[in-house]
Amino acid sequence: SYVIKNTSTGVKNEATAVAVLSDIHFEETVHSANVNGQNEYNTRIAKERLEMFFVNLVKLINDRKQKSEIGTLVLALLGDMINGQLREEAMENNSLRPMEAMLAVKEILSSGIKYILDNTDVKIVLPCHSGNHGRMTKKVHISTEAGNSIEYAMYHSLAHDFKGNHRVTFVISESYHS
Repeated sequence: SYVIKNTSTGVKNEATAVAVLSDIHFEETVHSANVNGQNEYNTRIAKERLEMFFVNLVKLINDRKQKSEIGTLVLALLGDMINGQLREEAMENNSLRPMEAMLAVKEILSSGIKYILDNTDVKIVLPCHSGNHGRMTKKVHISTEAGNSIEYAMYHSLAHDFKGNHRVTFVISESYHS
């Protein structure tokens, strides 16, 4: 049978850190009573989870740097950051309107990127793609998805905030496939 042998020499190898952030549905509210006490979700919980995402991501990068040279973090922002009003019940259950939710998420994402920059020496590449929940149309419009997406606008606003920072590169797709 084929056996894989450890050939590591103890020399630090080069690596790229990769993380995905999506499906936050920031302003969605799940009341505990509506799910028999099995779950709960609101903007406070969403904010805490996002903060812990960035704190733990930095911990993982710095821990792994003990054995690998990590020069780049690819942090893919893949949509559904907001819950939007895709489903009618969201108009009743969401704790914020879509634009308010986008502004809140943008502030936290911006703070998270700054946190990574302040606590690591990696360059950050951010591939960004809109989800379906942040759209302003009733149905998916494949050829014009980006132009009808609140998240697409948020990504461009974030990119503007980091314009000129040589350690941050945004890759914002205008295509349905990215």
